[in-house]
Amino acid sequence: MMSLFYRSTLLLLLFNSIIYSQEAEPPPEAISTAREILSKLHDKYMKGDGYNITFLLVNKTPAGKQDTITGNITFKGKNYRIETEDIIVCSDGTTQWTYFNSTGEVQITKTSSEHSENSSNPYMLINDYENNFRFFTENTKEGIATIKFAPLNPKLHRFHTARLKVNTNSLNLISLTIYMKDGNQVIYIIKNTKKLKEVPDSTFVFDVSKAKEVIDLR
Repeated sequence: MMSLFYRSTLLLLLFNSIIYSQEAEPPPEAISTAREILSKLHDKYMKGDGYNITFLLVNKTPAGKQDTITGNITFKGKNYRIETEDIIVCSDGTTQWTYFNSTGEVQITKTSSEHSENSSNPYMLINDYENNFRFFTENTKEGIATIKFAPLNPKLHRFHTARLKVNTNSLNLISLTIYMKDGNQVIYIIKNTKKLKEVPDSTFVFDVSKAKEVIDLR
């Protein structure tokens, strides 16, 4: 089973910290196609009223062992709330709260704008693709596009390659596969995407009175 810390790290890095190995420069049309798709994704998810996404997270080790958990993300613009059986992570765009269900501990940090291994914005991939990532489409077939990404500074990240699969008709995310430097594969399988009419701002703020211990790291 994945450790609690490892699970939380993976969830915080949802749509985060993605790189690919050095290879030939992709053709210009592959870059422009990816840019067009990502622009549409940005408009849909970052400028909308809010969405809820349920997902299945699969962790595969080099030895072939596999662990699976489920969870959901609610977000509106740059604000988000991630929930699994292990943790709750939420951010109002300025402050991030990470609550561990097993211990009752909540850690409070600033929502990071740095593109590092510890960055906490799970929508960095969509929000910051133009300025902070290399990207191109590997293939587009029957309404499904696979986009490959890499951060401009690979040393800050724990990944060597990743692929985002998107339905180009609905603009729903299908899956995100991350190939980590330690040989593990982390696969996010999107089970359902639901547009929300109203998402109160309180959704993205954790009530610290529910925690047994508060650790303020700001």
